[in-house]
Amino acid sequence: MRIWNRKKSAPSMVELDDVRDELAATRAGTVILGAGESGPMTLDLEHSHVLVVGGSGTGKRVLMRSIAAQGMAHGEDVVILDGTGRHRWAAGHPDAAYAASTAEMHFQLVRLGEELADRMVADNDELYAMRRVLLVVENRGELVEALRWFWEQNRTPADPAGSPAVAALAALEWASPLLRMHVVAAVNSPAALPAASRSAYGVRVISARVNAQSWAVASRGLPRPLDAESDRRGRFWVAVGQTAAPVQALSLSEDESRHLAAAVILSARRIWGAA
Repeated sequence: MRIWNRKKSAPSMVELDDVRDELAATRAGTVILGAGESGPMTLDLEHSHVLVVGGSGTGKRVLMRSIAAQGMAHGEDVVILDGTGRHRWAAGHPDAAYAASTAEMHFQLVRLGEELADRMVADNDELYAMRRVLLVVENRGELVEALRWFWEQNRTPADPAGSPAVAALAALEWASPLLRMHVVAAVNSPAALPAASRSAYGVRVISARVNAQSWAVASRGLPRPLDAESDRRGRFWVAVGQTAAPVQALSLSEDESRHLAAAVILSARRIWGAA
Protein backbone atom coordinates (compact mmCIF):
# COMPACT_ATOMS: atom_id res chain seq x y z
CA MET A 1 0.00 0.00 0.00
CA ARG A 2 1.37 3.42 -0.93
CA ILE A 3 2.04 5.76 2.00
CA TRP A 4 1.45 9.46 1.36
CA ASN A 5 2.38 12.46 3.42
CA ARG A 6 -0.52 12.85 5.84
CA LYS A 7 0.47 16.35 6.96
CA LYS A 8 1.23 18.46 3.90
CA SER A 9 -1.04 17.65 0.98
CA ALA A 10 -3.24 15.15 -0.81
CA PRO A 11 -1.30 12.52 -2.83
CA SER A 12 -0.78 12.79 -6.57
CA MET A 13 -2.47 9.45 -7.35
CA VAL A 14 -4.87 7.16 -5.48
CA GLU A 15 -5.39 3.62 -6.76
CA LEU A 16 -7.27 0.55 -5.57
CA ASP A 17 -4.50 -0.82 -3.37
CA ASP A 18 -4.05 2.52 -1.60
CA VAL A 19 -7.54 2.39 -0.09
CA ARG A 20 -8.30 -1.33 -0.25
CA ASP A 21 -8.73 -1.71 3.52
CA GLU A 22 -10.97 1.35 3.73
CA LEU A 23 -13.10 0.14 0.80
CA ALA A 24 -13.55 -3.24 2.45
CA ALA A 25 -14.72 -1.53 5.65
CA THR A 26 -17.24 0.90 4.15
CA ARG A 27 -20.96 0.34 4.54
CA ALA A 28 -23.73 0.87 2.02
CA GLY A 29 -24.49 4.56 1.63
CA THR A 30 -20.86 5.63 2.00
CA VAL A 31 -18.14 6.05 -0.61
CA ILE A 32 -14.40 6.68 -0.60
CA LEU A 33 -13.88 9.76 -2.77
CA GLY A 34 -10.11 9.44 -2.69
CA ALA A 35 -7.40 10.70 -0.37
CA GLY A 36 -7.04 14.08 1.28
CA GLU A 37 -4.46 15.66 3.50
CA SER A 38 -5.13 13.23 6.35
CA GLY A 39 -5.67 10.02 4.39
CA PRO A 40 -8.71 8.42 2.73
CA MET A 41 -11.75 10.72 2.48
CA THR A 42 -15.09 9.02 3.10
CA LEU A 43 -18.42 10.63 2.19
CA ASP A 44 -21.72 9.61 3.77
CA LEU A 45 -24.36 9.99 1.07
CA GLU A 46 -27.17 10.05 3.62
CA HIS A 47 -26.14 13.58 4.56
CA SER A 48 -26.55 15.17 1.14
CA HIS A 49 -26.73 14.76 -2.61
CA VAL A 50 -23.44 15.38 -4.43
CA LEU A 51 -22.64 17.68 -7.36
CA VAL A 52 -19.36 17.10 -9.24
CA VAL A 53 -18.11 20.15 -11.16
CA GLY A 54 -15.37 20.04 -13.78
CA GLY A 55 -14.69 20.32 -17.47
CA SER A 56 -13.29 17.78 -19.91
CA GLY A 57 -10.02 16.15 -18.84
CA THR A 58 -10.32 16.96 -15.14
CA GLY A 59 -10.90 13.36 -13.97
CA LYS A 60 -14.60 13.89 -13.35
CA ARG A 61 -15.64 10.75 -15.25
CA VAL A 62 -13.19 8.57 -13.31
CA LEU A 63 -14.51 9.96 -10.01
CA MET A 64 -18.11 9.27 -11.04
CA ARG A 65 -17.10 5.78 -12.11
CA SER A 66 -15.53 4.98 -8.74
CA ILE A 67 -18.62 6.26 -6.89
CA ALA A 68 -20.93 4.13 -9.04
CA ALA A 69 -18.69 1.10 -8.64
CA GLN A 70 -18.76 1.35 -4.86
CA GLY A 71 -22.54 1.47 -4.88
CA MET A 72 -22.62 -1.61 -7.08
CA ALA A 73 -20.15 -3.41 -4.81
CA HIS A 74 -22.50 -2.70 -1.89
CA GLY A 75 -25.40 -4.25 -3.79
CA GLU A 76 -27.24 -0.96 -4.17
CA ASP A 77 -29.65 -0.28 -7.05
CA VAL A 78 -27.34 1.90 -9.15
CA VAL A 79 -28.91 3.83 -12.03
CA ILE A 80 -26.47 5.49 -14.44
CA LEU A 81 -27.84 8.09 -16.85
CA ASP A 82 -25.13 8.53 -19.45
CA GLY A 83 -25.87 10.27 -22.71
CA THR A 84 -22.10 10.48 -23.34
CA GLY A 85 -21.58 6.71 -23.59
CA ARG A 86 -18.58 6.95 -21.26
CA HIS A 87 -19.92 4.52 -18.68
CA ARG A 88 -20.58 1.52 -20.87
CA TRP A 89 -18.41 -0.50 -18.50
CA ALA A 90 -21.55 -0.73 -16.29
CA ALA A 91 -23.85 -2.03 -19.04
CA GLY A 92 -25.24 -5.44 -18.17
CA HIS A 93 -24.04 -5.41 -14.56
CA PRO A 94 -26.65 -7.09 -12.30
CA ASP A 95 -26.60 -4.18 -9.84
CA ALA A 96 -26.72 -1.37 -12.42
CA ALA A 97 -29.37 0.01 -14.74
CA TYR A 98 -27.36 1.70 -17.49
CA ALA A 99 -29.32 4.12 -19.68
CA ALA A 100 -27.67 5.80 -22.65
CA SER A 101 -30.57 6.79 -24.91
CA THR A 102 -32.91 9.64 -24.02
CA ALA A 103 -35.89 7.27 -24.05
CA GLU A 104 -34.17 4.93 -21.57
CA MET A 105 -33.16 7.83 -19.33
CA HIS A 106 -36.73 9.16 -19.42
CA PHE A 107 -38.05 5.73 -18.40
CA GLN A 108 -35.58 5.33 -15.52
CA LEU A 109 -36.32 8.77 -14.08
CA VAL A 110 -40.09 8.30 -14.24
CA ARG A 111 -39.65 4.92 -12.52
CA LEU A 112 -37.50 6.45 -9.80
CA GLY A 113 -39.96 9.30 -9.34
CA GLU A 114 -42.72 6.77 -8.69
CA GLU A 115 -40.50 4.91 -6.23
CA LEU A 116 -39.71 8.16 -4.43
CA ALA A 117 -43.45 8.81 -4.03
CA ASP A 118 -43.86 5.37 -2.44
CA ARG A 119 -40.95 5.96 -0.06
CA MET A 120 -42.28 9.32 1.07
CA VAL A 121 -45.37 7.64 2.55
CA ALA A 122 -43.63 4.48 3.84
CA ASP A 123 -43.05 3.94 7.54
CA ASN A 124 -39.51 3.34 8.83
CA ASP A 125 -39.75 -0.44 8.77
CA GLU A 126 -40.97 -0.42 5.17
CA LEU A 127 -38.36 2.15 4.16
CA TYR A 128 -35.40 0.23 5.52
CA ALA A 129 -36.59 -2.94 3.84
CA MET A 130 -36.26 -1.15 0.50
CA ARG A 131 -33.09 -1.37 -1.52
CA ARG A 132 -30.83 1.67 -1.41
CA VAL A 133 -30.74 3.60 -4.72
CA LEU A 134 -27.79 5.52 -6.15
CA LEU A 135 -28.60 7.71 -9.16
CA VAL A 136 -25.50 8.76 -11.13
CA VAL A 137 -26.10 11.52 -13.69
CA GLU A 138 -23.56 12.52 -16.32
CA ASN A 139 -23.89 16.02 -17.82
CA ARG A 140 -26.96 16.97 -15.83
CA GLY A 141 -27.60 20.23 -17.74
CA GLU A 142 -27.49 18.57 -21.17
CA LEU A 143 -29.65 15.71 -19.89
CA VAL A 144 -32.48 18.04 -18.91
CA GLU A 145 -32.47 19.69 -22.33
CA ALA A 146 -32.55 16.28 -24.03
CA LEU A 147 -35.42 15.11 -21.83
CA ARG A 148 -37.46 18.21 -22.57
CA TRP A 149 -36.94 17.78 -26.33
CA PHE A 150 -37.85 14.08 -26.07
CA TRP A 151 -41.08 14.90 -24.25
CA GLU A 152 -42.06 17.57 -26.76
CA GLN A 153 -41.64 15.03 -29.55
CA ASN A 154 -43.43 12.14 -27.85
CA ARG A 155 -46.17 13.43 -25.56
CA THR A 156 -49.83 13.12 -26.50
CA PRO A 157 -52.41 15.92 -26.18
CA ALA A 158 -53.62 14.32 -22.95
CA ASP A 159 -50.14 14.41 -21.38
CA PRO A 160 -48.88 17.31 -19.24
CA ALA A 161 -46.83 19.94 -21.03
CA GLY A 162 -43.79 19.53 -18.80
CA SER A 163 -41.54 16.49 -18.93
CA PRO A 164 -42.35 14.05 -16.10
CA ALA A 165 -38.74 12.85 -16.20
CA VAL A 166 -37.41 16.36 -15.56
CA ALA A 167 -39.94 16.77 -12.75
CA ALA A 168 -38.84 13.43 -11.27
CA LEU A 169 -35.17 14.45 -11.37
CA ALA A 170 -35.96 17.69 -9.55
CA ALA A 171 -38.00 15.79 -6.95
CA LEU A 172 -35.15 13.33 -6.38
CA GLU A 173 -32.65 16.17 -5.97
CA TRP A 174 -34.80 17.89 -3.38
CA ALA A 175 -35.85 14.73 -1.53
CA SER A 176 -34.13 13.84 1.72
CA PRO A 177 -31.28 11.34 1.23
CA LEU A 178 -32.64 9.66 4.36
CA LEU A 179 -35.19 8.12 1.99
CA ARG A 180 -32.23 6.02 0.81
CA MET A 181 -32.23 7.50 -2.68
CA HIS A 182 -29.01 9.38 -3.40
CA VAL A 183 -28.18 11.61 -6.37
CA VAL A 184 -24.64 12.18 -7.64
CA ALA A 185 -24.68 14.48 -10.67
CA ALA A 186 -21.90 15.94 -12.82
CA VAL A 187 -21.80 19.24 -14.70
CA ASN A 188 -19.10 20.89 -16.78
CA SER A 189 -19.95 24.26 -15.30
CA PRO A 190 -22.10 25.24 -12.32
CA ALA A 191 -23.75 27.81 -14.58
CA ALA A 192 -25.37 24.85 -16.37
CA LEU A 193 -27.76 24.52 -13.42
CA PRO A 194 -30.35 27.01 -12.17
CA ALA A 195 -29.54 28.38 -8.73
CA ALA A 196 -32.46 26.45 -7.19
CA SER A 197 -31.08 23.16 -8.55
CA ARG A 198 -27.54 23.91 -7.37
CA SER A 199 -28.75 24.53 -3.85
CA ALA A 200 -30.23 21.02 -3.70
CA TYR A 201 -26.69 19.63 -3.55
CA GLY A 202 -25.17 20.03 -0.10
CA VAL A 203 -21.81 18.58 -1.17
CA ARG A 204 -19.96 20.04 -4.14
CA VAL A 205 -16.86 18.28 -5.46
CA ILE A 206 -15.11 20.96 -7.51
CA SER A 207 -12.25 20.39 -9.94
CA ALA A 208 -9.06 22.28 -9.13
CA ARG A 209 -9.03 23.37 -12.79
CA VAL A 210 -12.18 25.53 -12.67
CA ASN A 211 -11.79 29.29 -13.02
CA ALA A 212 -12.43 31.79 -10.24
CA GLN A 213 -16.00 32.51 -11.36
CA SER A 214 -16.96 28.82 -11.47
CA TRP A 215 -15.36 28.29 -8.07
CA ALA A 216 -17.40 31.13 -6.56
CA VAL A 217 -20.67 29.73 -7.97
CA ALA A 218 -19.99 26.08 -7.18
CA SER A 219 -18.64 26.71 -3.67
CA ARG A 220 -21.43 29.18 -2.85
CA GLY A 221 -19.05 32.02 -2.25
CA LEU A 222 -16.36 30.29 -0.20
CA PRO A 223 -12.96 31.99 -0.31
CA ARG A 224 -10.75 30.12 -2.74
CA PRO A 225 -7.69 28.62 -0.99
CA LEU A 226 -4.36 29.83 -2.34
CA ASP A 227 -3.46 26.31 -3.43
CA ALA A 228 -6.90 25.46 -4.83
CA GLU A 229 -5.84 25.77 -8.48
CA SER A 230 -4.02 22.80 -9.97
CA ASP A 231 -3.54 21.20 -13.38
CA ARG A 232 -3.38 17.74 -11.83
CA ARG A 233 -5.98 15.37 -13.23
CA GLY A 234 -8.24 14.04 -10.49
CA ARG A 235 -7.56 16.87 -8.04
CA PHE A 236 -10.78 18.20 -6.52
CA TRP A 237 -11.97 20.26 -3.59
CA VAL A 238 -14.87 19.03 -1.50
CA ALA A 239 -17.03 21.96 -0.36
CA VAL A 240 -19.50 21.37 2.46
CA GLY A 241 -21.10 24.25 4.33
CA GLN A 242 -18.41 26.82 5.03
CA THR A 243 -15.43 24.52 4.54
CA ALA A 244 -13.49 23.10 1.58
CA ALA A 245 -10.86 20.37 1.61
CA PRO A 246 -8.62 18.96 -1.16
CA VAL A 247 -8.93 15.38 -2.38
CA GLN A 248 -7.18 13.33 -5.03
CA ALA A 249 -9.92 11.21 -6.58
CA LEU A 250 -9.78 7.44 -6.41
CA SER A 251 -8.80 6.13 -9.84
CA LEU A 252 -10.25 2.74 -10.72
CA SER A 253 -9.93 1.06 -14.08
CA GLU A 254 -13.10 -0.02 -15.88
CA ASP A 255 -12.33 -3.65 -15.00
CA GLU A 256 -11.76 -2.83 -11.33
CA SER A 257 -14.97 -0.80 -11.29
CA ARG A 258 -17.10 -3.52 -12.82
CA HIS A 259 -15.78 -6.14 -10.40
CA LEU A 260 -14.91 -3.97 -7.42
CA ALA A 261 -16.12 -6.35 -4.72
CA ALA A 262 -13.88 -9.10 -6.13
CA ALA A 263 -11.09 -6.61 -6.83
CA VAL A 264 -10.86 -5.62 -3.17
CA ILE A 265 -10.46 -9.25 -2.12
CA LEU A 266 -7.97 -10.13 -4.85
CA SER A 267 -5.98 -6.97 -4.27
CA ALA A 268 -5.56 -8.00 -0.64
CA ARG A 269 -3.99 -11.22 -1.90
CA ARG A 270 -1.78 -9.28 -4.35
CA ILE A 271 -3.17 -11.17 -7.34
CA TRP A 272 -5.63 -8.65 -8.82
CA GLY A 273 -4.83 -8.22 -12.49
CA ALA A 274 -2.64 -11.34 -12.61
CA ALA A 275 -2.63 -13.28 -15.85
